[in-house]
Amino acid sequence: MHNSYFLSWRNLNAQPLRTLLTGLAIALGVAMVLAAAIVGQAASASASQLDTQGPRIDLEIFSRQNAPFDAAILNTVRALPGVQHASASLRVEANVATIGRLTLLGVDPQSYQALHQPQLANGAFLGQPDSIVLPMSVALDNALNVGDVLIVATHAQTKTLYIAGRLQLEQDIQSLADQTLAFVPLETLWVLQDPKGLQQPIDRIEIALQPGADIDQTRQALAQVLGDQFAIVRAAPQGGLAIAGNTLLVQAGLVIVGLVILFAASFVILNAFGMSITARAQEIGALRAIGMTRRQVLRMVLAEAALLGIAGVAAGLLLGLSLAWVVMRAMGALKDAPFAVPLWGVALGAAMGLAVTLFAALQPAWRASHISPIVAVRQAQETRLLGKTWFLLNGRIGAILAGLVIVGITAFGLLARPSIFVAQGVMVLGQAVLMGAAVLGLPAMIAPVAGWCRPLLARWLGAAGRLAADNL
Repeated sequence: MHNSYFLSWRNLNAQPLRTLLTGLAIALGVAMVLAAAIVGQAASASASQLDTQGPRIDLEIFSRQNAPFDAAILNTVRALPGVQHASASLRVEANVATIGRLTLLGVDPQSYQALHQPQLANGAFLGQPDSIVLPMSVALDNALNVGDVLIVATHAQTKTLYIAGRLQLEQDIQSLADQTLAFVPLETLWVLQDPKGLQQPIDRIEIALQPGADIDQTRQALAQVLGDQFAIVRAAPQGGLAIAGNTLLVQAGLVIVGLVILFAASFVILNAFGMSITARAQEIGALRAIGMTRRQVLRMVLAEAALLGIAGVAAGLLLGLSLAWVVMRAMGALKDAPFAVPLWGVALGAAMGLAVTLFAALQPAWRASHISPIVAVRQAQETRLLGKTWFLLNGRIGAILAGLVIVGITAFGLLARPSIFVAQGVMVLGQAVLMGAAVLGLPAMIAPVAGWCRPLLARWLGAAGRLAADNL
């Protein structure tokens, strides 16, 4: 046992440059995963801190019959003690020339801005009565900008509105289920619904209470005043979905980069250990000849991988701390959020680094354990041909899988025309499948590439070129 670990340490020291580069690949992947955890946690803390600033929605009122009701009730709500802001809204489906079906949300500009503080990419938020604010995704899809005119039609009337502003693209996250939500002044929507102006319906009231006001007491007071026909519920914190979505995107982006680096590192590890086993075939055969079992050989090679993985993980954790600090400093986040290291990030980075290293070294270790003792006397050709059939079969599977994924994603994008968030989810899934296809397909491409390169290398380098092609 002790001798096998000594041999593992000696084999790593025999190729210092190869060991250093392989450990560096592991360290980079672990560093990105840890940095993702630190930056993501800081982004979440900073977003939560921003979420507590300014007005927030505490209560929502809507009809139990899910039907519009008279806007006159808004005055009753605003007159209750403890109510700081009350914003009414009405949602109506409309047809818009050049766009098609569009959901219009009628709001009072001042009270809605006080509660939601919408962020605009350009323009103003409903500065004039006959104005409309579009989500950026809708504006980009239809090449619309501030000042352009839209013809909006409901069941009662057709009206011309001009685009007063466009929301920032990040604001579309707040309406994941309905990204075709546009804002118009509530009075304008009333005219579109009833040209005579006899009715002023609304379907929801959002309430922000004064600091220190008791939410449950205000809710009970509203229930007594309004009656049983209205539902009064506590609202989720303002921007919670957007904050969670942005934080998730930040963490997912950094984790994906870390996974890609670890994926590339697995090929480096596989290649490094494969070359090492090939070079030490006669030495391993001699060890088998003097009594070392296959299990001991397997354990010796995996011990090399474990030592290399532990060194790479240790370096990666230190590098991840430095990388996270640099990223947060560059983003100016150190002033708003503490630099804290989550234990789950350390554990995840270390576990992934060790798992990738051991998994990548498993095939070379298994190949080493099946080297015959006769190799100590003469080099057996079967050690070079081992796994050739497996590579060819899985190469075909990988090529077919990659082709199906590329065709499928292209067809999905052209036919389904998904939203930006659905498209991002499909692309992440497609990238994961393509990475799996690359694992199967790339090894089988080595022999054809070597065959194509052999004449060129032989003509350019002579005997050294032919040797280089054989080494491939």
